[in-house]
Amino acid sequence: MNIEIKFRTWDKKKKEFCYKFMISSDSSGVPIQQFTGLKDNNKKEMYDGDILMYHGKNKEVKHPYNLIFWHKEKARWALKVIGKKVHPAILNPGKEEILGLTQERLNDFNNEGYYEIVSNIYENPELINNKI
Repeated sequence: MNIEIKFRTWDKKKKEFCYKFMISSDSSGVPIQQFTGLKDNNKKEMYDGDILMYHGKNKEVKHPYNLIFWHKEKARWALKVIGKKVHPAILNPGKEEILGLTQERLNDFNNEGYYEIVSNIYENPELINNKI
């Protein structure tokens, strides 16, 4: 499997993502997000810091907010479940829910519904603030 290596950065002044940029010694503090190699149900590329919503087959919201991040200890992309927990086969009540994020897992979930990118940590931080 070939994974395209891509990055994006958040332009704080313009409040938008930039996909073509150069890193210099003046770039400290500039948020850079990496492409996971995965795409959501709408074929939109998933990046570190994206917020996903999981819908059931009837388009009902199953998991309101899920945050994509790089899990340093496991050295893999992961999904942090935020908000209502309604998938008892996967989730453990009372524990922080972190799922490994792979194409296989997305395919498994797609049998029961689908993931959709709804925002990211820069455009709508309120979606995850006070919920994690």
